[in-house]
Amino acid sequence: MNLRRSRGFSVAIVVAAFSLLAAAIAWFHPVAFPDEADYWKLATNLANSGTLSFDGVTPSAYRPPLLAWVLAPAVSVGLSMHAVRPLFVVFYVVTGVAAGTLLCRVFTRSRWVPPLGTAFVL
Repeated sequence: MNLRRSRGFSVAIVVAAFSLLAAAIAWFHPVAFPDEADYWKLATNLANSGTLSFDGVTPSAYRPPLLAWVLAPAVSVGLSMHAVRPLFVVFYVVTGVAAGTLLCRVFTRSRWVPPLGTAFVL
């Protein structure tokens, strides 16, 4: 039982370290992918005009709407893309690790595979 707790604590420390590193990279680097700017523009127009569009007038189905819907409240309270990116990067890292660990636990009974699967996801 003590080994399991210490291993879980170690995984939590590694996840926290990678999350902080990913957030720092997201904070200090400009937009890495063109779709980031597209989603931010969609979210901005959704918050301002209520329309999922690139120009604020013509509805668009070019990008799936979920991320724009999630970002729209951040836009409406005045957060910038620069401030929101690190939060999403940390969210992606943590959910990726959780999914990797869960999948490893579901498909194997080995006690070493979940930490290795988590490291693989990172």
